[in-house]
Amino acid sequence: MKRNLLIPASNEPSAVCRHLVTCMVICLMGMLFLTGCEKKPEKAADGRKKITLGAIYVSDSLKKEVAAFNKEDKEYQIEIKDYSENANVDPVTMLNTDILSGNTPDLIGLMQLPLEQYAGKGILEDLTPYFEQDKDISEDDLLDSLVNAMKIDGKLYYLVSSFEVKTLVAGKKTVDSDKGWNYQKMKQLLDTMEDDMRALPYDSKNDRFINLMHFGGGYNEFVDWKEGSCNFDCQEFKDMLAICNDGNDDTAAEEIASADEVNMLTSMLKNGKILFVPGRITPDQILANRKMLGQDITCLGSYFSFSDTSDEVGIYAKSAVKEGAWRFLKRLVSREYQGENLLHFWDMPSRKDCIEDYIKTMTATEGYTDEFGNVITPLSSVECADGNVVKTSPLGEADVELFRNFLNDTFQITGYEQQIFTILSEEVSDYFSGDKDLDETVSVIQNRVANYMNERK
Repeated sequence: MKRNLLIPASNEPSAVCRHLVTCMVICLMGMLFLTGCEKKPEKAADGRKKITLGAIYVSDSLKKEVAAFNKEDKEYQIEIKDYSENANVDPVTMLNTDILSGNTPDLIGLMQLPLEQYAGKGILEDLTPYFEQDKDISEDDLLDSLVNAMKIDGKLYYLVSSFEVKTLVAGKKTVDSDKGWNYQKMKQLLDTMEDDMRALPYDSKNDRFINLMHFGGGYNEFVDWKEGSCNFDCQEFKDMLAICNDGNDDTAAEEIASADEVNMLTSMLKNGKILFVPGRITPDQILANRKMLGQDITCLGSYFSFSDTSDEVGIYAKSAVKEGAWRFLKRLVSREYQGENLLHFWDMPSRKDCIEDYIKTMTATEGYTDEFGNVITPLSSVECADGNVVKTSPLGEADVELFRNFLNDTFQITGYEQQIFTILSEEVSDYFSGDKDLDETVSVIQNRVANYMNERK
C-alpha cells in the first residue's frame, strides 16, 4: 500500500561535483552573454524553421500540444529535447552545458532550474512586450496574484498553464487565526504538546524539515535574489531548525504504510493528536481537511507552487525564432488548452476564466458536459490527505468565497532552487545528528548560501 499522506520526498542530489560544475557553468554563462553571441535559425527536415523545446521533464499534455502545433503551423516545427532521457548524466548540468556551448533551446522548461539566475543573466526573454502586442491574449487573462508573484523586477520571464497553492493546515481549535503566525509561535505551541501528540503525521526531524521547507514557504523568507543577499542567521530560521530538531525519528515516513498505520493516523487527526497537516488549497481540499480534522481549519500561509504538469516555460533571449516560440508559448495559457485539460491537470488552471470553470465543477448540483467535452459530475466525495475518501456535497458559496480569498491573498512562490536546498540538507543533517550546534549550523549555511549567490551576481 502506498503512503497516502501528502508528504513530499526530496530527490535533490547533494554531490559536491555537481555544485562545482554548476558554479562554473553559471559563471561562464555570464561571460557568454557578454559576447553577444546569437543563435542562428535552423531548418527542420520539411523546411520549416525549427524550434527546440528543452526541459528536464516534459508532461504528456505538453507533448500533445507540441504535436498539435506541429500539425497546424506552416512556418515552424518544434523538436523536444528531454534532458532526463540520459540516465547517466545530470539533466540540469546537461542543459547548462548546452547554454554555455551555444546550443540553448529556444523554449526552456524551467522546472527545477535556477529561474532567478537565468533571468538575471539575460538568458530568458521578458514576455511583457509580447503580451502588449498580442491581440489574442493579455496578462489580464491570467490570475492577477499569480502573475504578480511570478514577476521579477516587474518583468514576466515565463508562463505556467497551471499551479497549486501549498499551505500548512491546522484545526481552528489548535490555531484560531493565521494573523501574526510565525515559527516562534509554532515552537511555543509545540513546547506544550503532550507525549501522545505529533506536530505532523510523520514527525521525524527530517520530515519536519522537508514539510516546513515545501509547505511553509520554502526559503523565500531568507533569500533576496534581487539584492543578492540571504539571512539564514536570523532568529526565525533558528526557530524553524529548533522545531525540526525536536522531531521524533521513531515516527519517520516510510515508503510503504500499512493499513493499521493509516488507520492510526486517521484516528489521531480526528482526535486532535496531530497538530499540522501539509496540504494544498483547492476547493475540494478545503472540504476534505475540514472533514479529516473534524473541525474548521486555519491555513498557515499560502504559497504558489508548480508541479511537473505546470508547463513552466520561458523563451531563450537570444533565440532566432522568438516569434514562433511565442506563438507556441501563448497556447499554454489559452482558454482552449487549459479548458481541454481542465480535468487532467494535477493543479489549477492559471487563466481567470478557466479558474471559474474549475470552481463550477466543484459547485455544480447537476451533471453537464462543458464546451470542451469535459463530462462533469456533481461533487459527492473527496479524498483526504490521509488517503480516506469521504462523502461530501458540492461546494457552497461561503467556501467559494474562502477559496477566492486564498488565491487573492497569495503573493509568494515557494522558494526552491536545488543547490540552495542541497546546502540546507547537507548542513541540517549534521545539526540533527548532533555533530554541530544550532549557531554553528546557521553560520555555515549563511556563509555557503551567501557565497553561492555571490558567484552568480
